[in-house]
Amino acid sequence: GAPVYRAAPAAAGTVPTTIGHYFGRTGGGTGTEGGVLARVTNAAATAATTTTTSSSSSVGRRADYMRHLASDGFPWSAEMARHLRDTFRIPAFRDNQKEIINCTMGGRDAFVIMRTGGGKSLTYQLPAVLEGRGSRRRVTLVVSPLISLIQDQEEQMNAFVPGSAVSFVSGIGTAEHAQRWAQVRDPNGGVCLILVTPEKVYKSNKLKSELEKLNDAGRLGRFVIDEAHCASHDGHTYRPDYTKLGFLKSHFPGVPLVAVTATASDRVKDDCARILRLGANYDLFRSTADRPNLNYSVRSKPDGAQKCVDDMIEFIRSKHRHNAGIIYTFSRREAEDVAKKLCKGGIIARPYHSEVRKDKKQ
Repeated sequence: GAPVYRAAPAAAGTVPTTIGHYFGRTGGGTGTEGGVLARVTNAAATAATTTTTSSSSSVGRRADYMRHLASDGFPWSAEMARHLRDTFRIPAFRDNQKEIINCTMGGRDAFVIMRTGGGKSLTYQLPAVLEGRGSRRRVTLVVSPLISLIQDQEEQMNAFVPGSAVSFVSGIGTAEHAQRWAQVRDPNGGVCLILVTPEKVYKSNKLKSELEKLNDAGRLGRFVIDEAHCASHDGHTYRPDYTKLGFLKSHFPGVPLVAVTATASDRVKDDCARILRLGANYDLFRSTADRPNLNYSVRSKPDGAQKCVDDMIEFIRSKHRHNAGIIYTFSRREAEDVAKKLCKGGIIARPYHSEVRKDKKQ
């Protein structure tokens, strides 16, 4: 039968030091001893009752577990609260952030589905600071699909904690590359977060070698797969190199992994968990997709490209004359064309895509 997870809470007034202490895995199916159900006259009814009872028990255990993750009794809780307030300048945790951080700090794998703007970055930035600047000097590896995202996260992290984040992307020279790895290898170098692309993870023997060194030294804290939906063929931005990231768990089975995304159906979530080799025992955190600061509307689109742009211009002038905004297009060429037409209509607009020079983006 399927594995059963039995709650094993600590004694009154104490909190387990790791999440693994809270749930003990046992064999068996519904918790009954072999052959019991076969001797019941109304086997179908009994099976239904057993299933219902087991389901209710599972829900209860899940609720207990979530309350446990939300508690302040972990060894790192006081320091976590201090960094939240003083380092990241955030007064309180948002939906599921605290639970996710306690989960990964306890060494468990997690799949996080959290809307854009919900605070996904904090769920691995704060643990990275806790462990990277703590006594264990551990390093968190973040895999992100776009160099622009990596640069943004690197700048943001270093603004919070100077010298805490480094990236390894194309364009940095050999000397700079070597200097950054030397900084990572030095336990007192201050690096808490390494940011790379999925291509770098799979193709770079240097990266693999450095990860092995960190792991052998007990300094490899966790893996974070940002935009995890990219691993699934059914995801809306499939990236082939994401499908090869399962090697991280197979090669470093003792290092916890956190997969984060803003959007994933159950099918995509299950597909990604399989590809990333999370197994059956990871924790799932799904936050609300509602963004109360956004309004959605569906408008009829006029025929003809120029009429469509004219409609955009009128909308911007009448509704958002003094605001900035983003217009999404289907291609780079269309982004260039729409930006030019908006400029001709008196709207300051610029295209933004992979072929725009870095200095132009900035």
